[in-house]
Amino acid sequence: MTALLWNGDAFAAAAGLPFTDRCARYGMGLFETVRVRDGRAERLSEHLATLRAAASGCGFPDPAAALPAAWQALATLDPGRFGASPDAAGTLRIYLTAGDGAPSDPPTSPRLFLLFEPRPAPSIPPPAFSLAPARRFAPPHPVGTKSANYWARIDLLNAARADGYDEAILALPDGTICSAALGNLFVRIGGRWLTPDLASGCRPGTVRAWILEKRLATESTLREPALDEADAVCVTNSWIGIAPVTRIGNRALPDADNPWILGFDALR
Repeated sequence: MTALLWNGDAFAAAAGLPFTDRCARYGMGLFETVRVRDGRAERLSEHLATLRAAASGCGFPDPAAALPAAWQALATLDPGRFGASPDAAGTLRIYLTAGDGAPSDPPTSPRLFLLFEPRPAPSIPPPAFSLAPARRFAPPHPVGTKSANYWARIDLLNAARADGYDEAILALPDGTICSAALGNLFVRIGGRWLTPDLASGCRPGTVRAWILEKRLATESTLREPALDEADAVCVTNSWIGIAPVTRIGNRALPDADNPWILGFDALR
């Protein structure tokens, strides 16, 4: 891994975030995960727009205004800055943190922290997933954002994998479907593709936004029984793109090979 921290003048090599930062102390930070492939940070402008929107919703200052030089450098970031080769692949995490201060202090001095992790590029189309039956989940504050507080999601993901599944379906205490542990969820019911609306606490992922922009699916409030009606399901995130789901629990999905879910790259 390679880490860079904005030092006021440039993104400089760093061992990590200082423990005085409230992102490290309390999980008070926001992030976006960007796929790097062939040495290029994909959909970077969309990820930065999502991060700015999340900052606004959480009471953070606009990073483009609070850290203008850093934001400009980030918008034109070359993954080679991490020592990556021209054909490098991996994930770039962009963290906007609350900075130092007491828990209730306003985040007037945020930090920008970058973490690049080399990894093999995902296959095209991506591998199919199996999903554990829905598990109840109370989204941590701030709801609907990618915050640094990921413990609950990782716990549920690990429990699903211990039971032999690839991913978990997260549902609110009242049975409303939220998402997968590490991605957004799409289901096809009666020939229509649907995805949980933002009121469910799901995160506004960039692949999800692309699908909605192309009018390939619509938002809806989905309850657990809807999973029994679905004849096709997919999981999306910025790393895998769009991955088909072959089964939920013990139920095989009859149309798991539908061409709509063969992969984000094939659809662009």
